Amino acid sequence: ELMHKLKIELTNFTTLPPSVEVPDPKECILAREIYEYAVFQSIEEQDIKSFERNYATLNFYYKELKDVLPESSKKNSVLGLYLLYLLSQNKISEFHVELQSIPSSEH
Repeated sequence: ELMHKLKIELTNFTTLPPSVEVPDPKECILAREIYEYAVFQSIEEQDIKSFERNYATLNFYYKELKDVLPESSKKNSVLGLYLLYLLSQNKISEFHVELQSIPSSEH
């Protein structure tokens, strides 16, 4: 599977967090895009566990590297899918926490 191979290739990147203090933006953008596509693929395959893992990794790029990377054009779609996932799994408190973490400027 291509996605699995791409994720393995990411381990060869030497400047991805948390291995360095100043991550390489180009490598981080590529890694973020790989995980965004992995999120979409896991939804298409109806693989909830994979979706959870991929979103957890991707969320790091969205939240922890927001000052280092330009915003992704896919971020709102991914976040929307995650919010729907939380509702569908009846994880109401997590849904509200995630909803409250969205800056009011993005509403």
